[in-house]
Formats: sequence, structure tokens, C-alpha cells
Amino acid sequence: MPEIYKFGDFELDPEDETLANDGQVAAINRRAFQVLLLLVERSGEIVSKDDFFNSIWQNAFVEEGNLTVAIATLRRVLNDDPRQPKFIQNLPRRGYRFIAPVSRVPKEQPAVADDGPSENVAAEPVDLAAPPHTADIETPTNSPLPWRKLIPIGIGAAVLLAVLSAAATYFRSPVESNAKPAPATPLIRSIAVLPVDFANDENEYIAEAFADRLTRELSKIPDLRVVSQRSTQAFKGKTDDKAAIAQKLNVEAVITGRIEGASNNLTAGFELTDLRSGNVAWSNRRAFSPDILLTCHKLLASELATALRPGFEPTAASIGTTDREAYLLYLKGKYYYERRQELTSSNTYDKAVEYFKQAIDKDPTFPLPYVGMAKAYAQASVGSNIVPRSVPERYQIVGAYIQKALQIDPNLSEAVAARGLNEFFIAQMPQWEQARQDYERAIELDPNNAQARHWYAEYLALVGRFDESFAEYDRAIALDPLSMAVRGDKCFAYMFASQFDQAAGCIEDVQRADPAFQRTYYWAASIYLSMHRYKDATDSFNKAIVGSAEDAEAAGYHKILSDAANTNDDRTFWRAFARVAEMRKNKFEVAYSYAQLGEADKAFEILEAKIGNWEGTNPFHLADPKYSPLYGDPRWAELRRKLGRPE
Repeated sequence: MPEIYKFGDFELDPEDETLANDGQVAAINRRAFQVLLLLVERSGEIVSKDDFFNSIWQNAFVEEGNLTVAIATLRRVLNDDPRQPKFIQNLPRRGYRFIAPVSRVPKEQPAVADDGPSENVAAEPVDLAAPPHTADIETPTNSPLPWRKLIPIGIGAAVLLAVLSAAATYFRSPVESNAKPAPATPLIRSIAVLPVDFANDENEYIAEAFADRLTRELSKIPDLRVVSQRSTQAFKGKTDDKAAIAQKLNVEAVITGRIEGASNNLTAGFELTDLRSGNVAWSNRRAFSPDILLTCHKLLASELATALRPGFEPTAASIGTTDREAYLLYLKGKYYYERRQELTSSNTYDKAVEYFKQAIDKDPTFPLPYVGMAKAYAQASVGSNIVPRSVPERYQIVGAYIQKALQIDPNLSEAVAARGLNEFFIAQMPQWEQARQDYERAIELDPNNAQARHWYAEYLALVGRFDESFAEYDRAIALDPLSMAVRGDKCFAYMFASQFDQAAGCIEDVQRADPAFQRTYYWAASIYLSMHRYKDATDSFNKAIVGSAEDAEAAGYHKILSDAANTNDDRTFWRAFARVAEMRKNKFEVAYSYAQLGEADKAFEILEAKIGNWEGTNPFHLADPKYSPLYGDPRWAELRRKLGRPE
């Protein structure tokens, strides 16, 4: 007799593949159901990630984020808090365990009356040739990254020849009309446009323009993950070893190109290399002059898109300007913005703003430079001449540039995401709902917007939706795999979730990947403080400020903290840390030092004065687990309410 599983108020029916709560069937997809069934069947046991992938996804192309999303879905349906789980327990680096009591009971069968054949009811004919029920195939229509499912679709020789013939209209590569049919090849699901080489320095920004435009246009192709230029820039001038690059970026294919010639006599050559086979799947070469640069971009992107997805018709979307000079000025500004050094005095925000302003002067209807201005003003810090005098002024300046960009193009993903950033981090109080809507809308407009996914992952962590946050970080990292900022912020999310071992392992991986990335040491210091690893925290804090604007004070801070850490006494260390925080004028660090010392009144005095102040409100502030000694105090709940954090 078939059986069902019971736990809490829920019933899990393996036969019907349903999860019900008091008779109401929950809406979960088949993969999530299979994850829950495996956990329940092995109740009390640790189910590793490999167990899930081997049992449920088997040979399908899958990333770790798929499992994280399924677990997050189940937590919502089961109303299960990951910090105090009743059903699904997360064991960092090991897997998951179902911890609720489970009972197996016979499934009740509906009664069937045997009154003989009915005269008026005919049996419904069954079509034995019908395809399998489509409900059995997981199609997550709300999934922002549909490329994670592998759909092997062959590209026939006839289609390939048609594509190459069309390309020959504009490009000079010869086409073999008697080519033998190619074997069926699965579609390329992930790709990177590598920095375009150039023969003369005067062509550098023309080369940047090609890479930028191709990345933008390919991002519009469904089911194709396109790596951000922030990650591909690491390979500028080093594109020979395509296989090694593809492995580092976790992509199946790369596009390489080279600009040769000078003045009005230029040649652009491009290749698409499928690293699964090592073969060049498409190549073209054409002559052009700078005067027709934007037209050349459009044609190249269209033909490449068709080669990647036969039958796909790219939209005639514009980059927002027909002025070649304005576009190149914007790219120069973007070049400097992407190379900003946020924690040192020698940053490049000022140059970025200079070029963005020139681009706007050339074409006031070009929206992207306005977004560039907004992001530069939002994130400029020590050493920049453009830092506004006050936070309210910064908020107004950033908002005005974003508003102008959205007036020109209401569907510009970068502008929508930047508005979310402004309303979440710079407004007097975090506008939680506005930020959520903007981040989700930006991702809907451009699923390959790595920065929007990064900011949305931050938001999810700060509202306590940790499994969803980790999954979103995985998506951002897949799009921008060499971004230490994204990887480091994910480690911070583990800290917010009080998964300290996971956070420490994560940040140590980031440090090994790029020991020179200074922000890593701030993250590490905060994580180690949360773990009471005072010596490690002191060393990391010292590395974070050496070479920064606080360099002159670094030795003094390090002496105070090292002496305290060597006592191995909690209270001695936190008093020393509070002293250093006062010297650095960081009131929030002072507040959580008092929290750790058990001096709640002093901690709340600081927090109540800062929360809601233009100079002090930030959604990160109350997420830090170093405030945990205050959690049971009614004043803590009032502060959270004042901050407006969704519960």
C-alpha cells in the first residue's frame, strides 16, 4: 500500500508528488519536491551536495545555486527560519539535514463504488503517442538565469552554411560551399568577450568599444550567460591561452578580436572559439572607418548572435546614441570607473566623471553617461575631489543623474539598479521596498547585469533571506567571476547569517585569489572579530589600513590591539577595540564593543543617536552579529522598527 510522510502539519505524498499543509497543496516545482523527498527519506542524516546532484539532477548541467534556490523555496513553504530551523538544518561545507520527527503512514485510498458500468459516461480515450506530461519537466518560469538547464539542440550543417553565407555579405572570410555536415553540437550556454587587441595605441578605445557593444548585445540572447567586462579585463593583452581563460571564467566559449590599421583604414577580425571542442565555430573580418563604427558594431553583433542562436533575430536596440565621439568618451569614463581604487588616495573617480561630463556635452540624450555619473558620485570615497560635502547632497546629486537617465530610457537596467542603490544606501533611511523593486526590475530588464545581482544579493542578506542571497551571489559571481568585491560580500553574508566557519573559509579563499585586494582585509577583520579570533582580526585590520588614508595611525592602532589580543581576555580586548574605534571616530564599532562588554545602555545611547541621522544610517548597521548581546532587549526591536527593516 502506498505511504505518505508526515511531519509537523505537513504531509508529503511521494506518489502524487505533493506537499500539503492541512489539506492545502503547496506550490513548489518538481526539483524542490525531489530535494525535500530526499531529505525526508533520509531524515536525521546529513545529505551532501553531491548526494543531491547525483540523485536529483544526475547528468544535467547544474550549479550549486540550483540547490540553494530549491532549499530557499522549501524554507518559504515550510516557514522555516534558517537561523533557528525546525525542519531543514544547514551544516556548512557538509550539506543539509532534516531534523523534524517524521512518521510514515498508509495513504488513504478513495472509495470506489462498484455499481456496474454507467450508461451515460464513456471512457476518455488515451493517446498512447502523446508526449510526456509537461508538468514533469521543470520549467522555472520565474528563474532569472534559465541557462542553468542544459538543453542539447543540434546545429545542422544547412543552418551553419546559411549563417556563414549571410556573414559573407559584410565580411571577407571565404565560405566553403561544399563543407561536410557538422555533427550536432549542444548550444553554447556561457560566453566571454575578451579584451580586443589593437595594433596602435590610438585604437585602444575603439577596441574597448567593440568589446563593450558585443557584451551588451549578446546579453540580450535568451539562455546565454555573458561574463561581465569587469572580469574579462584581467586578460587584456593576455588572450592567447583561451582554454585557461575559459576555465577561470567558467565559460564554454570565448570571443577574441583584433583591430589593425590606422586613421580611416581599419580592419577588425573576430573569432568565436568553442572550448568544449577547441574549434573555431565562427570567424569574420572586415574593413571599416571610425565614421561607421556604430554601424559596424551593430552588424557584427547581429551576425554573431545569429551564429550562436540560429533563428534568433536580435532587436534593433541602440546603445543610446548615434554620436561616435560621445560613445567613445563614455567608454573612457567607464574605463576609469572600473579601475577605481576605493580605499586609497590614488583613485580614478575624478577622471571618470570628467569623461562622462564630456560625453553628456556631446550628446545630452545619451543615458549611459548619466548612470556613470550617478555611480561615481554614489561610490566615490577617500582621495576623490568629487566627494559631496554631505550625505544629503550626495543623495540629491546621484538621484538627479539617475532621474535624467530614466527620463531618456525608462527601461535602462543600469539606471534602475543605480536608483535602488541610492535609495537603499544613501537615503536618510533605507527604502527597503523601493530597493527590492528596483533590483528585481533591473534583473528582469537584463539578467546578465552582474552589478544588479550583486546589490540584490546584499539586500537579500540584510533582510535575512540568506539562502536566496547565497544563490543570488552565485549568479553574480558566475557573471563576474573575478570580482573580489562580489566574492568578499558573499563572505560577509555568511557572517550576517552567523555561519562563521563558512564566512572565514570564504574570505580566506578570496585572499588567496587576490592578496592585493585591500577591502578583503576589512571583511576578514570583521569576521574574525565575530568569532573572537582577536589576533587574526588585529592582523587583518592592520593590513586593511596600511597604505590607506589611515596609514599614519596604523602602527599605533596595531600596538593597542596586539597588546590586548595577547592577553587572551575578552573584556580587555573589547575595551581596547572601543578605544581604537573612538580614535577612528567609528561610532558603530564603539557601539558593538559596548554590546560585547555587556554595557547595553552605552551601546543603545550611540545607536539611538545615529539611526535616522543622514550621516549614520546604513542598512548594514543592525545586521552585524556583534550586536547579538542586545537582541533580547526591547530597545533593539524598536531600533529595527525605526530602521524600517522588513520582518
